[in-house]
Amino acid sequence: MNVKPLADRVVVKPLDEQEMIKGGIIIPDTAKEKPMEGEVVEIGTGRVTEDGKKVEMETRAFEDTTEETLSMRSKEQAADYRFIPEPDLPIINISKQQVDKIKSTLPELPQTKVQRFIKQYKLSGYTADVLTANLDIANFFEQVHNKVKDIKFVSNWVTVELLRVLNWNKKSLSEVEIKPEHFIELIKLIKQGKLTELAAKKILNDFIPKSFDPSKKLKDLGKVSGNKEIEDWCKQAIKQNSKAVEDYIKIAQKEGYSKGRPSHSGV
Repeated sequence: MNVKPLADRVVVKPLDEQEMIKGGIIIPDTAKEKPMEGEVVEIGTGRVTEDGKKVEMETRAFEDTTEETLSMRSKEQAADYRFIPEPDLPIINISKQQVDKIKSTLPELPQTKVQRFIKQYKLSGYTADVLTANLDIANFFEQVHNKVKDIKFVSNWVTVELLRVLNWNKKSLSEVEIKPEHFIELIKLIKQGKLTELAAKKILNDFIPKSFDPSKKLKDLGKVSGNKEIEDWCKQAIKQNSKAVEDYIKIAQKEGYSKGRPSHSGV
């Protein structure tokens, strides 16, 4: 390796394990703000050579037992390393502005997204990891949260319920057609008290392979609220089971007490 302006190129081998690579790297002394000319530090030994002698191009052997490098042979010319410039390839100079422009077009990196989710949405590290493990899930979560401002409720329904349904069916989000707007409507119906969470889970199960407007299921699975609706059910149950009602009345009059009560149209 060539650590300019510290020294000429030095090859260290063999470095076939992570710890060996770490031990064999030659770097400037981090204890000083600016290394001296020709100063070399060997990681692991802590030895510093700063006697002013020029470090020649050479190949050194790394001994992992002693964490030292020993000189093997010297190499005087670049050709010895087979570092021969290609005359037909011009030098390419890349400016910092070009690098920054390219960086701005890159997608958000996974670890950056995790940290953003933790900071922006106040999520735990675990929840952020689960949400960002898959880009489709992460984007889906943000779309839902933009419409339902209850971060704990939304994150729970995405990381627990949505993933439960996908895992049970052995599908990824990209392999099914679950529209964010249908999922958003499902959560809103729960928040509005029109669906119980149990009923909503049943509807979510039916979102595979293709979601639908969950409000269409309200008639069958909607949450009962108010005496009027219960009273209507009772009247409907009595009407549909008139013979059973007559028998019940006769028995009740004969025995002097009543027992049982209608609960739904299936009575």
